[in-house]
Amino acid sequence: MFPMCKRAEVWISGRVQMVGFRYFIKMHAHIVRVSGSIENTSDNRVHAVFEGTEKQINKMLKICKAGSPLSKVKDIKVVYSEPINITGFKIIGIGLFGK
Repeated sequence: MFPMCKRAEVWISGRVQMVGFRYFIKMHAHIVRVSGSIENTSDNRVHAVFEGTEKQINKMLKICKAGSPLSKVKDIKVVYSEPINITGFKIIGIGLFGK
């Protein structure tokens, strides 16, 4: 029997833009083997979506809270929902504010 999959939408605030945060999370998403995406938002936060087992998502949330070497995470908001079966993990947008 396969483990139950979940979906977590995560909004991360603090110094998380222009510090390599999205690339750091993408690298760890591949290591942890979760699917999803990550993007900068216009309000200086980062929005991530993770799909995987509860254990995988919890690992990613810990990684998000710790942040990349140059980032400083202040707050994380998480909303759980049913997965929509995303495949792979991608960074949405490039440059400032994900544009």
